[in-house]
Amino acid sequence: MPAGRKRMTRGVVRGLALVCAFTVTSMSVPLGAAAQPGQAPPPAQQVTPDPWPRTITVSGVKYSLYQPQLDKWDGYDLEAHAAVSVVAAGAKAPIFGVIEITAKTTVARASRTVQFTSITVQKATFPSAPQQAAQYQQGFQTMATSGRSTMSLDRLEAMLAIQGAEKKARMVPVKNDPPKIVFSKTAAVLVPIDGEPVWRPVPGTGLERVLNTRPLVLRDTASGRLYLHLLDGFLEAPALAGPWTLAKSVPPDVSATAAKLAKEGVVDLMAGPSDDKDPKKKPSLKNGVPATVVATTPTELIVTDGAPDWVPIENSSLVYVKNTTGNVFLYMNDQKTYILVAGRWFRGAYLTGPWEYVAGRTCHRTSPRWPTTARRRT
Repeated sequence: MPAGRKRMTRGVVRGLALVCAFTVTSMSVPLGAAAQPGQAPPPAQQVTPDPWPRTITVSGVKYSLYQPQLDKWDGYDLEAHAAVSVVAAGAKAPIFGVIEITAKTTVARASRTVQFTSITVQKATFPSAPQQAAQYQQGFQTMATSGRSTMSLDRLEAMLAIQGAEKKARMVPVKNDPPKIVFSKTAAVLVPIDGEPVWRPVPGTGLERVLNTRPLVLRDTASGRLYLHLLDGFLEAPALAGPWTLAKSVPPDVSATAAKLAKEGVVDLMAGPSDDKDPKKKPSLKNGVPATVVATTPTELIVTDGAPDWVPIENSSLVYVKNTTGNVFLYMNDQKTYILVAGRWFRGAYLTGPWEYVAGRTCHRTSPRWPTTARRRT
């Protein structure tokens, strides 16, 4: 099997998958058996598979096979993988794993069907029960050779097209331009705007609203003051860049517009989460006004509870910021700060940047301890 196909821990079984005919039924030709000489395969419309998963019980052990996923088909040799589960005799919870499957195929184009022979479970991987993998592999081999041996050619070709489209999509380069990274030592909130603000009048009022953002940002056309709804009140500022302060006097049109647009689901009033211990308790501006960052370009906000508290990681050259929910590391060998945001790593000088994208595998090569430390934090 090619090395790329050895990845056996795929988290989600795709909904559109190889609908291969691995069904246990006494009325079907065994998957591992060749068709009888001169015997024509059934029409395509008669080989639609039963619902997944397939199950079989061998010596008190229940085996379940979920929809196989096509990896490769050249018109004769087929390779696939599938999520599986096993419930041992007397056990209550299943053990999950993945199997690799190969088969030979014969295509009958007149009837638009595919005949499977030499179905083989090449490998079974059970990370939580590696000592049982060989036994479970044999159980699934028994299943594979006890089910149907035909399927629709149209289905198989459709799955092959999907696999090709997915492979092509994976080749599209991902844009990894560094965002602006803002650090705050106090409570702060980020208000993202998708590009330069697009102001539009609010009918029946003397207000304008920024359309290209979910938070409610209003402007009083008479005074030029800006209003932002946050928590249980409003902040005001002379410009988007701030400074944003608690609005002591809010025009009636501003409050009425906020209530109307929130009811319509047009805006997010950023009311904040409820207290886990007291759901009726809501965060309030009476407890302090957070720093407000309005951004018109990609921006990430990292908040620390006071000055960054750097803590060393045992047996490594790494230290990390303890008093934040973010992922901020400093690699002492190069004195660079590494930050994980939006699923990507960036590094720069201390906490000021400038920042550059760095592939995750580069981080792992940088320090032999990186996988056990950074991954634990992520």
